[in-house]
Amino acid sequence: MCKTTSISLVLLFLFSGMLSAQKEEFKRYSEIAVKGGVYIKDHQFNLPESGYGLSHPFIGTTFGLQFIHMEQKNLGILVEANYNNETFSSDTLSSSASSIQIPLLTHVAFNIGKTTLAFNAGPFITAYLSKPEEFVLDKDILYGMAGGLNYSIPFGKVILGLQGRYYYTLPLNSDDYNGSIRGAYAEVGITLGLRNYKD
Repeated sequence: MCKTTSISLVLLFLFSGMLSAQKEEFKRYSEIAVKGGVYIKDHQFNLPESGYGLSHPFIGTTFGLQFIHMEQKNLGILVEANYNNETFSSDTLSSSASSIQIPLLTHVAFNIGKTTLAFNAGPFITAYLSKPEEFVLDKDILYGMAGGLNYSIPFGKVILGLQGRYYYTLPLNSDDYNGSIRGAYAEVGITLGLRNYKD
């Protein structure tokens, strides 16, 4: 009972902060930021000694640019251009892959005091620049849906952001694999950018 009451009070406090913040006069703004993050992603390999579908986890790093534009009080867009690099190493196999990824997400933001909590969702496309020949996946272009949270803390015009995002690659048939390939992974990252208010 006490736990339920505590959770209710926390939610009420956050909701009250959002409502009071929305009463302030809104000014359109844009943000440009650099981004860095990490993720773990499984890839399937076609290895003669193991057959199809052998899965290995790749540790990935992502770096890129993020652009946010808020035209309305709570609704805007978020666009990124990211460079992803994934590596894997074991006693029998060492491999890596690199790609360019572009998410185009709806950005629904709420102010909590001076900070901002935002929900993001939308499509993304990934283009592989390099990948191992052993990959079951023989396509160079992937697409899917992504969603997550951003929490931004302002320091004047400088904005520090923390974000978590979930990516899901839509089913894609491979010519070299009898079945559909799906991929899903979570990413955590940090952004550092500048906010410019419009007149």
